[in-house]
Amino acid sequence: MTISCELFSSAPFPIIVTDKYGKVIYKNESTRKHLPKVRCGAKIAPHLTNPEEVFSGVENFTVFTNVTPYSRAFVFRKTAKDGLYLVFSLFSVLQSCDIENIKPVMSAASEAELFGIKPPDNLPSSAMIRLYGDIDKFMEDMRFDFDCQKAIFDIENILRPLSSKLGGAFRARGISIHTETDRSVACNRYCVITPRATVFIISRMIYAAARCTESGRVLLRATYNDASNSIEITVITKSHAKPVSGEITDLAPECIFEAGIFSSLSENARPKIFSDGMEDMIISLELPCANSFDKLTVYNTFAGFDALGEYINKSVAEISEMLKKSKKQ
Repeated sequence: MTISCELFSSAPFPIIVTDKYGKVIYKNESTRKHLPKVRCGAKIAPHLTNPEEVFSGVENFTVFTNVTPYSRAFVFRKTAKDGLYLVFSLFSVLQSCDIENIKPVMSAASEAELFGIKPPDNLPSSAMIRLYGDIDKFMEDMRFDFDCQKAIFDIENILRPLSSKLGGAFRARGISIHTETDRSVACNRYCVITPRATVFIISRMIYAAARCTESGRVLLRATYNDASNSIEITVITKSHAKPVSGEITDLAPECIFEAGIFSSLSENARPKIFSDGMEDMIISLELPCANSFDKLTVYNTFAGFDALGEYINKSVAEISEMLKKSKKQ
């Protein structure tokens, strides 16, 4: 074959390359871990939900059956000198978020926009690839508890579970993760966000910090910004890395497509990266606080949105009704 798969070898998510007939000719390290039943030399069709549509060119998206955390795939078609090849790319964002807005962007993207050009001296190690997969496994576990729609959410009940659940995966790679919440957050902790997308973006911030850490310690911090009435989420670690563009791709070039669609996932939710000149690498994200509880669902916990969340919704509705009546009088 003449197609080069070097571009896909360092991807932290599964990538599988087949010929136009569906014979698997390449799979990367992440695929070997998460989709072991997909074998080189065998047909990929039995693993797909819609093989006829994919190989006829009618559909560019498919689902692998009975696998987690990676199952949804985008099929990128690449023409080489000796024919057509299909690149099945199981991007993390396809697993975690509402993909209807992502599909047209992904379909129109170029190879460079999807996979980037990664400098050979900044490729993720095997340990980082495994950490990326562990983060996505956690995202898969949370997926059905989070809504894709914009809602009012207690940000503290996103950060603490995220930190505690990922702690084991980080410790296995010699990295510790800690969470700090400023006192000012207590009175302003309800943010207007798209929960699933926000968790995804924060998880990429944590991964990028883990990629460049030199101290083995990652701090996840929340503070309230009174000037912008927002919660500022910062991920901090010690690093001599030099951010050039101020994007996550400065630290994790393999996340190029994910970084490119952050704003599409959640309005104005684009992390910024900078160094404070004292070896601290800081990744920052601002989330708007809720000014009113009208017309949006209020969630208090991520696990099932139980009775407490329902109670808050009911109380907010009653207060809103009382305020309306008082204005009329």
